[in-house]
Amino acid sequence: MANKNISYYTYIIFAAIALGISRYSYSLGIFAFIGFIPLFRFFEQAKHKTLTLLKAGAIFSIINTLISYHWVGVVTIPGLIGMIILFGLYYWASFGMINYIWNKNPKLKLWGFIMTWMALESFTFLTEFRFPWLNIGYALVDFNYLLQIADIGGVYLLSFLVLLANVIIYQIMQGKKQFIYVMLILVTVWLGYGYVRSSNIKLTKEDIKVKVMQPCIPVDKFDMDLQDILNIYDKQAYYASLEDVDLHIWPEASMPISMLDPNYANVKEAVRAIAKRYKLNLFLGTIHHEKAPENYYFDQYNYNTAVMVSYPELTFSEPYFKRILVPVGERMPYLDYLPFLRNLEFGQANWEFGKEAKFYHVKTKQGKEFTYSPQICYEIIFPEISNEIARHDVDFIVNITNDAWFGNTVGTFQHAMMTRVRAIETRKPIIRCANNGHSMVVSPNGKIETYSKLNDLSNFDAPVFTTSSESIYVKYLYGIKYFFFAGLFIVFLLAKFLKV
Repeated sequence: MANKNISYYTYIIFAAIALGISRYSYSLGIFAFIGFIPLFRFFEQAKHKTLTLLKAGAIFSIINTLISYHWVGVVTIPGLIGMIILFGLYYWASFGMINYIWNKNPKLKLWGFIMTWMALESFTFLTEFRFPWLNIGYALVDFNYLLQIADIGGVYLLSFLVLLANVIIYQIMQGKKQFIYVMLILVTVWLGYGYVRSSNIKLTKEDIKVKVMQPCIPVDKFDMDLQDILNIYDKQAYYASLEDVDLHIWPEASMPISMLDPNYANVKEAVRAIAKRYKLNLFLGTIHHEKAPENYYFDQYNYNTAVMVSYPELTFSEPYFKRILVPVGERMPYLDYLPFLRNLEFGQANWEFGKEAKFYHVKTKQGKEFTYSPQICYEIIFPEISNEIARHDVDFIVNITNDAWFGNTVGTFQHAMMTRVRAIETRKPIIRCANNGHSMVVSPNGKIETYSKLNDLSNFDAPVFTTSSESIYVKYLYGIKYFFFAGLFIVFLLAKFLKV
């Protein structure tokens, strides 16, 4: 029995490694197309007991998390350990459901696997523990033709198709040669759609000049002298002004103080002076504090904030407050329901949730007006945020982020490349401004127009290409994740009540 258990867990290890490295660059995403096959073999071997499934979930979580998300440990070791535990519980529950369907009704086993895994991925977008970084559809970020179908079903459809490909390959490996034709059909339709779609999207280069500043301010900017920070920004704004720029974008928390607070009026005036001196519209990240009621957990409300300074009016827009916060890192989950959690200290900021999207207007030197809407950092991984913005028919989306926290790790690549998926899903151009990289501009067809290196001080052009082509996902299927919950429920009922 011990040797058998070792064999069982070997499959788990192989799957965790393959799916882990699929989240790296250099086209390693190809491993996603075979990464689930060892898991099929694991469930094929036996009807596993609860303890075996618990161990399998723990092993898979430890290996997969350390390979794919080890960069979290750069910021917080306790956070990384917490992720391993949380994901381990997710995998245990998912493996339990798969195991039940697999053995209850073998005819439904592979559909049970697909629907369970898709329900798992969809669930990671929900609750205050939401961390949907593990979605296997993101393994395809290096394959632009394969990404194009995201405008039908988003990253969820990408994950579904990756799982389907694994199932088909598994059937072929079992000697079912008829599945070779099924695979050919899948590849032809998937790649064919991607080629036709990307080739037929007509792009229009808009007459607006945008520059993105990647200042490479150290991660400990909160301890820096504000004047030193302002000097860096002033210099880059000067360079932007030499090219008659309409909008100059600065990264998340550019001003690491509550710039809108009257106590920091001098900093606000310094930023306004930069806009006036160089005749620029500025969009930047800052933080904001408001006094909280006496019965609140903290003395003040804290917000991760973005704001626009308009030229020539030199007015500050109504601020945008970040709406989705990193669990634990930016706020303890369920603090409203479990107030005692405020006493736990993991270095988190304890920000407040913003309530709504904001839409800003910038007028070019030629008098044409453009509309854009912001996302802050982590929000780029949530299709719902981008879809809501796209349904308001903006000209482009701006994502500002820090990313200096993670150093030169794969986490910065993973985070940046999610921009590509969001641009294809919405068919909207997205401008990403990161403090230390990767900053980038992605057009509606998924083409990366500009991509900065890590830790390069840069001030680069951000061409804005728009299209009249629409996204089925944005218009009709933005709730597709709930389909997988329903699909799993149906498969579960069929497995439970239908005889084999």
